[in-house]
Amino acid sequence: VIPQVIIAVGAGPWDELFGKGNIPAFGMASAFALIGGIVGIFLLPKISRRQFRAVSGGGH
Repeated sequence: VIPQVIIAVGAGPWDELFGKGNIPAFGMASAFALIGGIVGIFLLPKISRRQFRAVSGGGH
């Protein structure tokens, strides 16, 4: 959430700095999203298939 707030607050000045285009803000937001996705892949806990099946069985 913090990177999204940084992008939202900083997008206006970046637009003025780079000629009133929002491409720099989109580029920075996509870079933060890519970094967040990669970090999530490596830092989220891994579950085994056995644990996944037990959880995904549901109560239906």
